[in-house]
Amino acid sequence: MTTPANTGETGQAPAARAGDPRLPMILLGCGAFLAVLGLLVRLHVYPSGLGHPVDPDEVVRLRATGASYFDLAGLRQVRGADIEVVTALRGNPGPAPDRAVWTEITSTLAGDRSRIGYRERRVAVDRFTGMAVNCCGEYVDNDRNARQAGLSFRWPFGAARRDYPFYDPELRQAAPMRFDGVETVRGVRVHRYTQRIEPTLVEELRDPLPGAAVGMPGRARVALQRWYSVDRTYWVEPSGGLPVAVREAQRQTLRTADGTERAVLFQADLRTDENDVEALTARAARFVTWSRWMSVIIPAGLGGAGMVTALAGLYLLRRTRSRFQVSSSRSPGTDTTEAAQRGW
Repeated sequence: MTTPANTGETGQAPAARAGDPRLPMILLGCGAFLAVLGLLVRLHVYPSGLGHPVDPDEVVRLRATGASYFDLAGLRQVRGADIEVVTALRGNPGPAPDRAVWTEITSTLAGDRSRIGYRERRVAVDRFTGMAVNCCGEYVDNDRNARQAGLSFRWPFGAARRDYPFYDPELRQAAPMRFDGVETVRGVRVHRYTQRIEPTLVEELRDPLPGAAVGMPGRARVALQRWYSVDRTYWVEPSGGLPVAVREAQRQTLRTADGTERAVLFQADLRTDENDVEALTARAARFVTWSRWMSVIIPAGLGGAGMVTALAGLYLLRRTRSRFQVSSSRSPGTDTTEAAQRGW
């Protein structure tokens, strides 16, 4: 009487198990799937997560002590002042997914919270390189013809150890921002970039000032020029392109047409407020962690698991084929024939 094949009482195919000829192919398929998934995370999911925000909503403060400025309302020189420069950055979507339009509003405040300076500008930026793009109603203060170029607020993702053009709104042009080394700020590894602008004529004052206010009592009114210079340093977390600290030693003077300095319009050694440095470095550290997991750890883990699984499948496949070859070489009746030939 024939015994029915052991296919289970329910009629369903049994699950793959050790010794099952389907198991090697299942392992090979799983290994390939895990390897492809690792590549997908690295080549698609990770890059799609990059991109500077379309609508940043942030405020950063620079502070200085012992600063000097010329009070244009009171026509007097003020020295030893506390200064705070408050910069708010807001944004809107650009004309394409890879662009954003950012508006920067900067107020310079004296110790008594009176405003002694104001700047507003709008610039369209490439969300991946951080470079300015000329479009979308850009402007600097009242200058609608300003054409901004180079970096403005962010470095590119994966910022390199090289120089970059960096836009200076006072000059209305970009100047080199030079790579100057690697440091650690609050536990975050950063690139240091520096820029030096030598004293440069940036404006002819529209209204002359009283001569007595600028050390020329013999002149009723004096036409003056505004000269500007700055030494700035940016500390940038390179993988995300986020500046975590800034220092600007800025000097603006009033000169007569012969180049003689008559008054200090503004002079301050400005540094990012420590609370803002703390917040920015924490934000940069979160991005570094996310980037490491998405670009290295998860793809490598999936790829490694896929390789091990596939190798296990290959090993079992070879064992299965070896057993099949041994089994086929010993066809039925072989043992009986040999016994008859030996006279058993």
